[in-house]
Amino acid sequence: MNKATALISALFIGASTSFVNAQEAESVTPETKMFLGKVVPLDAEQVILEMAEWNGPLRFVEVAAHGSLVAKGQVLARLETRDLEKQLAEIEQSLESAWTRNDMAQARAELAEIAAEQHLHDAELAFEDARQAQQHWIDFEYPQNVANAAMSATRIQYGIDDSADELAQLEAMYTEDELTDATEEIVLMRSRRNLAQQKLGAKIAAAMRKFTADVSWPRIERDRRLAFERAEIALDNARRSRQVDRLERELQALERENSVQKLTRQLESLKGDLEKFVITAPRAGMLLHGGARQYHPGANAPRFEQYADGYVRRALFTVANPQNFGVLFHVDEEALGGLDLTQAATASLVAFPDLSVKGNVTLAPADYAGYNNMASHTLIAIMTLETTIQGLMPGMGVNVLCILK
Repeated sequence: MNKATALISALFIGASTSFVNAQEAESVTPETKMFLGKVVPLDAEQVILEMAEWNGPLRFVEVAAHGSLVAKGQVLARLETRDLEKQLAEIEQSLESAWTRNDMAQARAELAEIAAEQHLHDAELAFEDARQAQQHWIDFEYPQNVANAAMSATRIQYGIDDSADELAQLEAMYTEDELTDATEEIVLMRSRRNLAQQKLGAKIAAAMRKFTADVSWPRIERDRRLAFERAEIALDNARRSRQVDRLERELQALERENSVQKLTRQLESLKGDLEKFVITAPRAGMLLHGGARQYHPGANAPRFEQYADGYVRRALFTVANPQNFGVLFHVDEEALGGLDLTQAATASLVAFPDLSVKGNVTLAPADYAGYNNMASHTLIAIMTLETTIQGLMPGMGVNVLCILK
């Protein structure tokens, strides 16, 4: 690499002067190159608004003048707060309503839990009743009914046997007499009828017992079993429903809690955003409207006035050290003819026709100040000034004359 000593003279031509980039650098002599640059702050801190929640308009109602000297903590600007305060009031009202709905829902949930507990208790009682009824049928009622039926059949048979014996005795007694009067005949007839009725009654009773044993008792056993099964299902459903309803209420409570937390976070974030509507200086220095990058060649810095719109996530203001300004310009590496400008060089800066200022020229890193879209052969050169010039302002155009030896 060849070393180059650059004599740089600069003529300030004002912020409105048209600039050309490094590719348009004018060749003065074979040993000199003219570059157009801008005065930039070399020691500065930017003010960037980051809003956590607010995404509405940002409108200045008060803004300090560009180029004014400010102290650390001094108010640089105030933003219109009416829209944000309106949203704050709406969220506060929504949050109050959410708390009220949450209290009401909690009260309903407690009542629902009591009702579910009572329903489950009733289902448990019904299940126990059905279980006992079925077991009572199996252990007692059915065997008792069978025993009663057998005893009834035996009693009927005994009655028939007794009536048959009585009739046989009467017939034997009356047969021994040669003459049977009408009274005796009536007694015999009645005994025969009574025996016949008993036998018929026994047949009917046997048929009824058979029907009861074949139909009624199985039906009772089936009804008791089905009642038990239904009670068991009802109890299981009551338990499951209670659990599902409880989980659903817990989920609803969680959703309400999340809603309240979300509104609370929004409220706190908006309150924090509201505090940012008063913009203060992060340090003492000269106030510049816009970001430091907006004072570089090819860029234009804004000028904020009352009722102008601001923005977020980009530098609104820059507070710079007024004693530390430099000049930034772009250099076409191909135009250097292989000479190396990475070494410091003595420079002469012509601020006014009869005034020159010396400085040193160095090359900045390729990613300096966010540059990432420059042509691969374009360099960023920065000239630091050895003396301070009164009235020097970032953004002023500068003619930089480099004499290469």
